[in-house]
Amino acid sequence: MGSNARFIFLLIAIAIQGKASPVTRNSILWEGRVGPFYSRVTVWTVPEFTEPNLRAFYQRLAQKLKGNRAWKVEVFVDRNDAYRELYGKLVTEGDYDWWLKLYNKFGRKLLPKAEILSYRSNAVLRLRDRAGTCSEVVLSGDNFLRVHADNIEFEILEVYYHPLPPQSKPRHGDEAMVSLYVRASSFPKADQARAFALLMRKRFQQKQIIATIRTDSYFLTDNAFPIMYRFDATAAPPSPEQYKQSKIMYCFCDEPAIRCQ
Repeated sequence: MGSNARFIFLLIAIAIQGKASPVTRNSILWEGRVGPFYSRVTVWTVPEFTEPNLRAFYQRLAQKLKGNRAWKVEVFVDRNDAYRELYGKLVTEGDYDWWLKLYNKFGRKLLPKAEILSYRSNAVLRLRDRAGTCSEVVLSGDNFLRVHADNIEFEILEVYYHPLPPQSKPRHGDEAMVSLYVRASSFPKADQARAFALLMRKRFQQKQIIATIRTDSYFLTDNAFPIMYRFDATAAPPSPEQYKQSKIMYCFCDEPAIRCQ
């Protein structure tokens, strides 16, 4: 898995390179488009950070970004917190102790955050408010972040849209790499995970899909995943022994199929 992790890290590092603007009220910290996918990171003032304002924000975004197949906009209330989520775990490959230091420093008291994710005419707001209460609200259509397949519910926790490696020439249906971090209601067998990944390939209409699957949200040693998943109620993380005993499934592009292990 080491070489694959480094490859994913490289893609994500490339994907999030952009010009950072001075942070002002409702400031866009970063934005970028890869093929038919768009991402943005913004920082709001604390008084502005309310669910009604986020709903109104979505209405404006839905018109402006309707030409994209899927898009994701993240809203923070602190610039350092936003940078940390973008870059904090991308420094090196780490282990549990490396993650625990980050958790003790930054993850014990999570700041407010919101995400608006859209796929075609569907949109979902994920919110951790100023009181620490977490919610998931369907703004339009269906909750496309929860997928039922073969008696398993696959919950998409994070999605990233990466550019292809420099030597690859984008073409229709192969314009970006889509990376998914997924929580499953029960640990899937390889064929069940592959069926989910193939559904995601059909949804995003891209050949290159990577899905990383656990039964919890603790992707602790994965460089790209945040220090803590922001939209779960606060809970004690697993011990080193619990984490070591847990399982993880990786599904990679392996034309013409998808390989899961």
